[in-house]
Amino acid sequence: MSFNFHRCIERVVWIFAELGIADLMADHQVPLTAIELSQLNGNQWNAEFLYRLLQAVADVDIVKELSASDENSQTDVHPEHKNRFQLTDNGLFLTSNHPLKAQDLIRLELGPTTHKPSPHISSFSNSAWL
Repeated sequence: MSFNFHRCIERVVWIFAELGIADLMADHQVPLTAIELSQLNGNQWNAEFLYRLLQAVADVDIVKELSASDENSQTDVHPEHKNRFQLTDNGLFLTSNHPLKAQDLIRLELGPTTHKPSPHISSFSNSAWL
């Protein structure tokens, strides 16, 4: 189960880096909703998908979700309109101008052209048949 979870997180972090979301968030320096972020710089991204992406990277401390303060925020059917996201210190590593160039490394290592199955899969599948 955790193997699949880690693969999903890898894909989510790669999408976050590939779209340059950390740069967009760092440029504005204020918490943004998924709707606001989806429309920055003329982008027409799906705000509901972006909200789910931001929630996933919030689980690994790249962004922080700031819930709406009103009591109805838990039952809201469109939280992408109200909940705001803020880049964390870990998220700053994924900006294009960070000296460590982590964004480029993630885009290279986890990208679709270089992403390979885990080396443990073959040994696991071979041992399962013995």
